[in-house]
Amino acid sequence: MGEELTVEKGGKWSWNSVALIGALTATATAAITIAKPKDPIFHLMSINLTSFKFNLPLLDAELILTVHVTNPNIVPINYSTSNMKIFYDGSLLGSAQIEAGSQGGKSCELLKLPGRLDGVELAHHAAKFLSDVAKREMILDAVVDIEGMAKVLWWGHKFKVHVDSHITVDPVFLDVIDQQNKSELNLFMMHDIRNKLMDESNQSGQEEEEEYDTDDEGYEKIE
Repeated sequence: MGEELTVEKGGKWSWNSVALIGALTATATAAITIAKPKDPIFHLMSINLTSFKFNLPLLDAELILTVHVTNPNIVPINYSTSNMKIFYDGSLLGSAQIEAGSQGGKSCELLKLPGRLDGVELAHHAAKFLSDVAKREMILDAVVDIEGMAKVLWWGHKFKVHVDSHITVDPVFLDVIDQQNKSELNLFMMHDIRNKLMDESNQSGQEEEEEYDTDDEGYEKIE
């Protein structure tokens, strides 16, 4: 009996089918490992005021944050609505909403996020704010949690990215001078899926060994 034969009349099999199952399982496992979701990268590009009223000691400002998002994954990602929180001197100063959406694999996008500054909270830091204006250097911290899903093969994998941005801004022209990002990615289900694939592969191999008896003439099905 040649190796090319997989199924014959009478229930005779070769190892080709077993090898094919093993190869497909190994390929799927490798694909999941290679396509493991990576951190989406967020950079605050600019801050543009749309409304500004400064009546000491209060400040009322509405702005647009332009955020550059990079998806380094080979697969598309879908993410849910979230809020980017903006802190100044340790206090929550404002927020900007990131709408739910999707982004293709290996792509970049610009997001326009409307935000609002809390004038009352800023008034509590009036002395530091005026000092920063004089130095033309204002330090802001932006924090956002992005939850979403990356689809690999026929599985959907949930992820959660926590991004901390340390931003230096010119408070006069609102130019972003410098920025440092730190992100942390949490994955769900990836470990369980890999284990499931390995268990299925092992179980398939055990069933084949129990079902067929090897001799010099071929692999005879045991009744």
